[in-house]
Amino acid sequence: MAYITTRERIGYERGITDSEQNIVVRKLQKRLGELPRKIRAKIQTLSLNQLEELS
Repeated sequence: MAYITTRERIGYERGITDSEQNIVVRKLQKRLGELPRKIRAKIQTLSLNQLEELS
């Protein structure tokens, strides 16, 4: 059995994968440069609809 983090478990329950969150982070970093840790953490709490809107 593979180990998953709490963040991954919450994402799976909400129907969000790490790749979706990573895509948004990469897009923002491409436009804005390195994102503060606080902003990346906030992105991890967004719903799928919010991630889609942000991207």
